[in-house]
Amino acid sequence: MFIVQVLPLSKSARTDMLSYFSPTELPLGTLVDIPFRTKKLLALVTDCRDAREMKSEIKTADYTLKRIAKVHKGNIFSPAFLFSCHEVAEHYMMPVSHVFGELAPKIIFEESFLNLAKENAPRPEAAAPAHAEKYIFQAPFEDRLSWYKTRIRESFSQKKSVLFILPTEHDITLYSEILSRGILEHTVVLHGGLTPKEQRVQTEKILTEAHPLLIIGTPGLIAIPRSDIKTVILEHESAQAYRFIHPPYLDTRLAIELFAHESGYEFVIADTLVRVETYDRYKHNEFVEVSPLTFHPHKPMEEKILTRESKY
Repeated sequence: MFIVQVLPLSKSARTDMLSYFSPTELPLGTLVDIPFRTKKLLALVTDCRDAREMKSEIKTADYTLKRIAKVHKGNIFSPAFLFSCHEVAEHYMMPVSHVFGELAPKIIFEESFLNLAKENAPRPEAAAPAHAEKYIFQAPFEDRLSWYKTRIRESFSQKKSVLFILPTEHDITLYSEILSRGILEHTVVLHGGLTPKEQRVQTEKILTEAHPLLIIGTPGLIAIPRSDIKTVILEHESAQAYRFIHPPYLDTRLAIELFAHESGYEFVIADTLVRVETYDRYKHNEFVEVSPLTFHPHKPMEEKILTRESKY
């Protein structure tokens, strides 16, 4: 018998971790159904230990362990995503379930996507990837777009996908119209403004498309597994929209950076002018320049001297 710690994927649970027992060992990240009060909830396995190693804890527990109701085969989340959620929860001193509730798109838990997701998710026991570089890119809008286009095509030539994170639906529309030119059939756009049907179509493409993709969307994209990602770009990083204005008030920029770092993906943080704290981290050598930082984002205006005879 094994003692399993699970994280309820529902805010209605109002708790961080719960303990159940299972006759078989369950890998980290496994989805299970658990009995909770009068209903069943979907939950995520966060720890699994042999009951023989926990005899004293079981004897002194003031509650009776219940059996897990159902085990969903496969693992839909990457270890890097699980790690980033735990670290963000610890940083903000909040239940991990609240972080999952905000970051993981509800569509990924639909029955039709569970099998597709588990095929793409890395195995928890896989060797940890080498950490890649973190880049800072402070340049005018046009210069950043030019570099993105080159980077995306370089990634495609290496058979790698690019994850392009933006804070709002307006930003996504603006960037996707420009960056998808010439590669529209290999571009996925996903955000909350799409209809449920459109979201399902785009999510299925992320999970099934064999060709490398440019995946553009909001921070919740990091929860959808894709095995061929090489680069994560966090654009318009100074935008306040990355921070939730409602409880739990978490800053998704932290989760995205942790996810990229633990996954071994190249991480690019970019804006016309980055935040002061980001620039300070750059000065302390936490980031490598894509190009020398530009502090004059706008092109100089043409100067014209007017005389009395000049016409306006």
